[in-house]
Amino acid sequence: MLTLTFDAIFEQGAFRPLKPFSESSIPEGQTVRLRVEPVELPNEVLQLATSVYAGLSEQEITEIEKIILNREHFFDLGDVLSVGCVPRTILTPCHL
Repeated sequence: MLTLTFDAIFEQGAFRPLKPFSESSIPEGQTVRLRVEPVELPNEVLQLATSVYAGLSEQEITEIEKIILNREHFFDLGDVLSVGCVPRTILTPCHL
């Protein structure tokens, strides 16, 4: 069974592939099943990324960025699994 992934645009009630298929890809008249996944455009992704820090103070942003860049305990899940909290962060305080 051949599975293809391709980009298409929905126009006038039909999906139109952005690139043509070769004739050997799908026989003419073949019934297929479509699974529609909207593609996020670069502007939408950029807008989402810029909204991450919305409403936070400069101090809060600086603290979050320090936590993000601190890889010292990146793979250390011992405390998280045994206590159920995230040590050394502002997200979920631990009282160990």
